[in-house]
Amino acid sequence: MLDEGGYDYCATSNNGIDKRKNRLALLQVCREIHKETKLLPFSLNQFHFDDFYKFHAFMIRLPTTKRQAIRAVRIIMNLHIKEIFEDLRARGLSSLSDVLPRLQSVQVIVDDFAYCLTEKNMRKVGRWVYRGHDKGAVTELHFL
Repeated sequence: MLDEGGYDYCATSNNGIDKRKNRLALLQVCREIHKETKLLPFSLNQFHFDDFYKFHAFMIRLPTTKRQAIRAVRIIMNLHIKEIFEDLRARGLSSLSDVLPRLQSVQVIVDDFAYCLTEKNMRKVGRWVYRGHDKGAVTELHFL
């Protein structure tokens, strides 16, 4: 649902009828409009992931053109994610800028890391977040 500048997914309304499913129906009216606007939901919104596993699952399923359209992302992660970093590297995505090459705003929050807090792990996450971004990109990395 389009609401105050953001989208909120709602599967069904009270009577089992989804009155909101056609909010973006204009994109289907005309091929030319669709062609020119199909990436706008990706480029005009900030994507929030409260879990790095959800980020990973979403990104590996998203077509490259849609990943390239994303401009803003917020990710909450912990350092118990070694297998995800290995999977991303195996896919040729060794940094966040490889996954989302046109980011302009990045916020990564590393939470619940006391168990594996090491200088090495912090540097590894820092390299993954900061490497390859445009100089104008606003990038924030927070360790809680």
